[in-house]
Amino acid sequence: MNRRTVMTLIASISLLSGCFWDRYFNLSWEEEVQLHDGRIIVVKLTHTYERLHREFGRYTSAVPRDTELSFDAGGETGRITQLFKGGKPLILDQHEGSWYLVLSVGPYRNSQLLPGQDWGPDQNGNGQHVATLQGGNFKAVSICVLPDWFRKPNFLVRYSNADELSKFDGKLVTLRDTDAYLVNHPLLYGTAYIERPSAQSDLACLNSKKK
Repeated sequence: MNRRTVMTLIASISLLSGCFWDRYFNLSWEEEVQLHDGRIIVVKLTHTYERLHREFGRYTSAVPRDTELSFDAGGETGRITQLFKGGKPLILDQHEGSWYLVLSVGPYRNSQLLPGQDWGPDQNGNGQHVATLQGGNFKAVSICVLPDWFRKPNFLVRYSNADELSKFDGKLVTLRDTDAYLVNHPLLYGTAYIERPSAQSDLACLNSKKK
């Protein structure tokens, strides 16, 4: 193999390597979220994905990893921005001045060991956790303190792959957009209805509230 052939091969390899996409990327949008009392707030969501393989397809092996949530909590609290490693929000709502968040969490590479990322054990068998806004950050609490009427997700729940969700990148996702998305991606069992720990009329939560 002569020098010219070797140089051509090196140049070709360099050119091909430049065609691969970065390992991590974000899809970010603002989303209308309707609270149980009818109010509509706008939440900014930044979803981080990881490409598991180096490849030409832009989203072929991409898997969701983290979600950053940002919204105006009102009053002196103002804007809250928080990163959830391995998590995605299902419900954000307010009751008697307190903000509640229901998360679906799937830790990866010991992400739960990072500061502020331990949401405790699975509380209802569906990988869901509850947090309340405390001092500018959401912190884990028992699912039993979640108001009874916080039952169904009010976010666009990520079911489809990054390729399909990329159409929302940089845009405002309206309530109508979410409804249209649900036609093709209906909520799955365990997500469509946020279950409490007991299947017997929330018996476990009722007992814990008496303590």
